[in-house]
Amino acid sequence: MKKAVTVENALDVKYLHILVFKTEGHWACGQSQKALAAKEENHDNSRLKFHAKKRFRLASLAAKELRKVAEGRLDQYSQVEVEAYVAYISANFLIEEKKFADALDNLIKAKIVYEKIAHYKDAIEAVIYEEKVAQIDTLIRLCSFNLNGMLDKKKEDEFIAKRMQGN
Repeated sequence: MKKAVTVENALDVKYLHILVFKTEGHWACGQSQKALAAKEENHDNSRLKFHAKKRFRLASLAAKELRKVAEGRLDQYSQVEVEAYVAYISANFLIEEKKFADALDNLIKAKIVYEKIAHYKDAIEAVIYEEKVAQIDTLIRLCSFNLNGMLDKKKEDEFIAKRMQGN
């Protein structure tokens, strides 16, 4: 029987790696099923969509478990990075659930943290975080569109800036 990773038995960083791999595995499986449902030629792909949502939910739960276990085990910098990761994974799940306002709040939180991390990293590592911010910007525009409909770029930027001030 598998032993669950909990706060009590996560004495080493390798236990946190297990939770990261678990989260990434669920997220990747959800993405795969979502892509398969999108290109599936038969019209009964509701099961694939259901399973993809389930995997995104499991990824979100595993990420929250990671955050809980990481508290007190990591330095402050790494804990903030874990918070951004959890916000990003949770936002992906909320987008699938069509809860765009909550997803937007999580995406903005993740974007702010990743931008600050990119600012303090060296040039090579900063590129990774800047790419993550670019991915998040795309999802922010998706949420903005679903909340407000089609807006011109200036109004969309104003809406997002207003939401960022709330965080």
